[in-house]
Amino acid sequence: MKALQTGPIAVNSWIVPLNERDVFIVDPAGRSVTGDETVIQDYLKQKSLNPVAVVLTHGHFDHVIGLPSIKKSFPDIKIAIHKADAECIGANSAKIQGLLLEGLAGSSLLPYVSNLPEADCIFEDGQTFDSFFSKDYCIKMCGDELRGSQVFETFANWAVIHTPGHTKGSCCFYNAQEKILISGDTVFFRSYGRTDLYGGSQAEIIKSIEKIKKIAAEETLVFPGHDYAGFNLSWLDRLDI
Repeated sequence: MKALQTGPIAVNSWIVPLNERDVFIVDPAGRSVTGDETVIQDYLKQKSLNPVAVVLTHGHFDHVIGLPSIKKSFPDIKIAIHKADAECIGANSAKIQGLLLEGLAGSSLLPYVSNLPEADCIFEDGQTFDSFFSKDYCIKMCGDELRGSQVFETFANWAVIHTPGHTKGSCCFYNAQEKILISGDTVFFRSYGRTDLYGGSQAEIIKSIEKIKKIAAEETLVFPGHDYAGFNLSWLDRLDI
């Protein structure tokens, strides 16, 4: 996995391999306002990688601001988000993003998160990626039936864990086979996501952390939405919650 720090708050935009050539993108945040609009695209081109899908850990502005750029470069790519955060993107995104940015004195960014691309796929807790990215879609995006079928099969290894608390629709993405957890802004190294913004809940994020500990193996490596990545899940036992 490769992290590209993009956007106004240095999001870890993850490039996640599905095979040697095909990948999916988590939380693209590069945009002209931050001078990194093509960082993800340039990396993909340099490495001869083919992006198959975009998956969002949650709908906060700093994690979705790069969607227009990605959609412009890859018009057929599908965007997936949890149903509880779907209102954060799409034609009416300015309403929710405005509420978030007011609390952060960041209203100057509102034009960049207004009228965002719509979600193509809405997922829920427990779904695996192959349940919302179809085999036909994978073949289309790969341009090759064999590769597309392999991508579809690999998507079955990635599961959604709904972890509300940072936002209503915050999620982690768990690969039990590889023991990898992409945690968005739910869990950080020795910390967890803030809960004081629109849709946040301290009680819910505590429940979500306990849920992660029950589902994911202790030796799982965690790759969050900001800062240090690749730490062991056992760090969650040391959180002061």
